Amino acid sequence: PGMMGGQGGMGPGMMGGQGGMGPGMMGDQGLLLLLDEQQQRDMLDIRKKYRDTQIERMSKMMDMRDEMMLLMNQPTPDPDAVKSLHVRMAELHGDMMADRIRMQNEIHGLLTEEQRQQLQQGMSQP
Repeated sequence: PGMMGGQGGMGPGMMGGQGGMGPGMMGDQGLLLLLDEQQQRDMLDIRKKYRDTQIERMSKMMDMRDEMMLLMNQPTPDPDAVKSLHVRMAELHGDMMADRIRMQNEIHGLLTEEQRQQLQQGMSQP
């Protein structure tokens, strides 16, 4: 619960579609090299499926950050309002992270056993 607090704007930005941010996945560029053409298309379709929801959530998160800034800039901020907003932000952030993992799992499901091993080897190198 407390991990959300000090991060400010850092957390949810990772939800973009750029590579490399998710746990357990090498960057999308590296992953694309392992995939054949059909798998690449399937991967892009999976990413597209999640994109609209994630963009909508990121927009909501920005609105809530603005709201938090206004609350915190009051001469005497309302602790209950801050807590309530923080809970909503944490829940939204959790939803975003869960969908990111769902998307990664779907993409991982496209891989053959051989590709999974190559991916593992690629991740274990410095």
